[in-house]
Amino acid sequence: MIGLYVPFWLADCNTNAYLHGLGKRVRTWSDSRYHYTRTDEYSVIREAKIKFKGIPNDGEKKIDDALMEAIEPFDYSKLKPFSMSYLSGFYADKYDVTKAEVFPKIKERVEKGALDILKNDANAYTTLIVSDRKIDILKTDWEYTLMPVWFLNYKYQDKFYTFVVNGQSGKVAEILPLSKAKLFGFGLGLTIILTIVFLIIGGMLL
Repeated sequence: MIGLYVPFWLADCNTNAYLHGLGKRVRTWSDSRYHYTRTDEYSVIREAKIKFKGIPNDGEKKIDDALMEAIEPFDYSKLKPFSMSYLSGFYADKYDVTKAEVFPKIKERVEKGALDILKNDANAYTTLIVSDRKIDILKTDWEYTLMPVWFLNYKYQDKFYTFVVNGQSGKVAEILPLSKAKLFGFGLGLTIILTIVFLIIGGMLL
């Protein structure tokens, strides 16, 4: 089991978001003879200026992005100015993925987040069919940081699998061979063990 400070890019994005769609409100009722359905249709428009803060993306090619996303969120309130003393006894990597390279993934997350916000604001409708959307990122500010993560690699039938643990929260994610039913119990047990280990020594990375 290895404790590693993983390099992350954090993006703050100012956006203009627009949504146009067809909203439907459906009402049903019955009497002694018939069952009625009434559907009212509305042209729905939502616009908003949205600021996203601290959207993370790991800056290392060899680390699986999906695993890092699975153990989010990290607590940014605990970030501290860099000091070599924090690295004593632990590993730390330097980024090998640039801001420009991670931006498409950041953009994808911003667009999904903005669209979800606009849809949630139109939740008064039974259904909403989006016909047009536009999410413009006006400005992006970047920060570079290191986040604490525990890694455990193990070998099963000549293949290597990975467990990762958020070094702040203890949240666990893993890559398992899904076709192996017997490994489910092993994975569950190992997850419990990792959680206990984190509770004992997890604070060492903070």
